[in-house]
Amino acid sequence: MMRKFIPTLYLFITPLFGLAQLNSSDSTTCMYLHNLWQLSQSTQYPCASLMPIQQTSDWCIFNSSENGYLKEIFLNSGIQGGYIPPEIQNLSKLERINIDNNLLLGGVIPPEIGNLTMLKFLSIENVGIGGTIPPEIGNLSSLISLAIGSHNMTGTIPNEVSNLDSLERFYISNSLIGGESPAAVGGMDALLCLGIIFSPKLTGSL
Repeated sequence: MMRKFIPTLYLFITPLFGLAQLNSSDSTTCMYLHNLWQLSQSTQYPCASLMPIQQTSDWCIFNSSENGYLKEIFLNSGIQGGYIPPEIQNLSKLERINIDNNLLLGGVIPPEIGNLTMLKFLSIENVGIGGTIPPEIGNLSSLISLAIGSHNMTGTIPNEVSNLDSLERFYISNSLIGGESPAAVGGMDALLCLGIIFSPKLTGSL
């Protein structure tokens, strides 16, 4: 099974009604990420104000329907350095994170990501991140799709992944993650698609 990584440009349109600034906490975290990830000065992000139409190939999508909370980060390439900081947990209403194709993004997946309990989609593929999959990822009770792939990642799939009762799609790709695949993953009721791609160290049956 092979998946292609294709740089994508998306245009998102936000309704004119109900436009609002980000709340103070989300705004501060956005600006921190913008600097940490060394994003281009031309990158648009809605920390100060929100325009009706935003190009978001380089930054994040703002949904103003929940009192100024950031709902989505889409950065399919464009990150020039840094790591995923623990402060990402401050974006408490996030529903989607896609930071694929960012080989200059290092560090590890912080355990604090497990506090984003409203997260539905998490995609971290073709990046420079190392370390292991934190067991706290099993706390993401709303997660529907999980995709992780980095040549620098090691360790095993934590047993806690089997706690993701809503998970429909689970992909591990291009990694050194190994060991026995937790048998409980194969018995997850909601799981529709399981992809183990170019991760030869994984063993066992599901």
